[in-house]
Amino acid sequence: MRPNPDSLLDLIERDESISSKGRLKIFFGACAGVGKTYAMLAQAQRKFNDGLNVVIGIVETHGRTETAALLKGIPIIPTKETIYRGVSLKEFDLQAAIELKPSLILVDELAHTNAFGSRHPKRWQDVQELLNAGIDVYTTLNVQHLESVNDMVAKITGVTIYETVPDNIFDKANEILIIDISAEELIKRLQDGKIYIDEGANKHAFENFFKKPNILALREIALRRMADRVDAEGDILTAAQGQKESQLGQKILVCVGHDKLSTQVIRHAKRQALRAKAPWYVVYIETDRHERLKEKSKLIVEQNLRLAEQMGAQIVRIVGSNASEEVLNYAREHGFTRIMLGHRYRNLINRIFSTSLYSNLINNGYGFEISIVTEKMPKESEKIYKHFFSYYFGKPADYVLAIFILFLATLIGLPFREMINFTNLSMIYLTAIVIIAAKLGTGPSIITSVLSVLFFNFFFGKPYYSFEVHEKSHYLNFLVMLFASLIIGSLASKLSLQAKQARRREEETNIFYALTRELSSVKGVENIISVALKHVNHAFGMSSVIFLPQSDNSLKATPKDSLSCSLKEESVAHWVFKNGEIAGRNTDTLPSVRGIYVALSIENKILGVLGLVPHKDNYDFSGHEIVRLQAFASLIASSFERTLKV
Repeated sequence: MRPNPDSLLDLIERDESISSKGRLKIFFGACAGVGKTYAMLAQAQRKFNDGLNVVIGIVETHGRTETAALLKGIPIIPTKETIYRGVSLKEFDLQAAIELKPSLILVDELAHTNAFGSRHPKRWQDVQELLNAGIDVYTTLNVQHLESVNDMVAKITGVTIYETVPDNIFDKANEILIIDISAEELIKRLQDGKIYIDEGANKHAFENFFKKPNILALREIALRRMADRVDAEGDILTAAQGQKESQLGQKILVCVGHDKLSTQVIRHAKRQALRAKAPWYVVYIETDRHERLKEKSKLIVEQNLRLAEQMGAQIVRIVGSNASEEVLNYAREHGFTRIMLGHRYRNLINRIFSTSLYSNLINNGYGFEISIVTEKMPKESEKIYKHFFSYYFGKPADYVLAIFILFLATLIGLPFREMINFTNLSMIYLTAIVIIAAKLGTGPSIITSVLSVLFFNFFFGKPYYSFEVHEKSHYLNFLVMLFASLIIGSLASKLSLQAKQARRREEETNIFYALTRELSSVKGVENIISVALKHVNHAFGMSSVIFLPQSDNSLKATPKDSLSCSLKEESVAHWVFKNGEIAGRNTDTLPSVRGIYVALSIENKILGVLGLVPHKDNYDFSGHEIVRLQAFASLIASSFERTLKV
């Protein structure tokens, strides 16, 4: 086997700094107090004394004199003051750092959460932008802040860390230096007051965190994570040199849903993929059940998919009617060897009326390794709650409306109870249940199926207005009516949801087809903009705008009176045009603005920016809307490229 030229070039760029991007060095430790900031400043001082253009972006000395002494002589970028809820917060000034463009900048505490209103919610995103600007960065990170081991740390220490960094930032770092001291020395540093305790933190909980077993476990996790990285680098080197990799041919497919257990599954899958040196994909199956999810649950789905993407997974969305069949078909078609998913506690009702995804996969997934991540057993009080709510979907108002429809059906049937056969009268209730199931869902249809039998007996069975059964044959009628109601209601609800799903897909297809057809028939930039804005406005019911670059490096907005033409919104468009990444509301960049902006790019060339601004303040874009907007941007960019070539 001969060496791979592209892989060799990537290695040279990493080692020789010929890449246009900056180099990232992480000072990595098991926990606070091991000396990461001190080691970072000591190396920076040596670089500064050698004549390198070094500046300090932000460094937290926490009053330690020996650490503060290492700041001497190195220029410091003043922090930017942000007022949030009447409190003055000092944050790293990213724009000032980019404009200064030093050779090396020190940015402490990579996992830090920025104040509201900052360009990025997280400091690691600031670091990414510095690297993209060609600036080398030194930073610090504790192992508990790594996303993939976050749940393990919480289980070991009993402390949940909410500030995390995606593993791909760690994996793509050019250099990582592990800073480590013994558990005994670290505990002594804590007792001597040399470890900073955040203001307002629970001191007792903080000290419990620094117990010797916890420290030893954290050191082991940190060393294992470093070993995984060294192992991965070795595989990259052997592959580049044309040697056989130590791959075992594994490929992992991870199933996620709208529950928080999925985040645990994703982190577990990341760790398994690292150890197996295997590619991993995360799949979400959008069945008819997706249509009746609450917006909060749909948001959790998007958060899980975004988390997986940040951790290095490939994201797959599949629309289908049967989740287990779709997963197995995709896994077989794309050569996966292992399927991972979570398994939640299932109450009695769920076990009787439905089968779980994991049992279907185990029964039908011949040839696959099925890995299950389970949640902890719920408490008795939680069981009662789940027994009642986990199966019965819908809002309380839906049940009230369903019972009202049942009363209405009763009123319609009452005048005919002496004219129509007793058995035939049940058709009135079956019709009502079909309507309830189609409009309100499975839960209300089940409740009204049971109530319809009671109503039918009370109002139409002799003796009237009594639950007494006059003829024994009516028992069979009631039983048949109950089962027929349950089956018809369930099928009607499912068909209704599938019809909604099909209508949405058809609507999407028609929207994109109409845009593609009209764009292909027009010429000239102005005409393309006019057609594109018309279709985007219609599809979203919002105001859209297109920014195109001018000869003086400014951006021209069309239409000029767009809501995006405010200084704050326009600055986001400039950032998107410069960086080629999505920004704005419900994204990881400048989320405090009103609109959302995507680059009109094709073949890594940015031709402009497409913006979408809702008419309502504080409108939250769904993941589906963001994906649709990116699809629009791709089609519009293709039209611009065709016109510019002509």
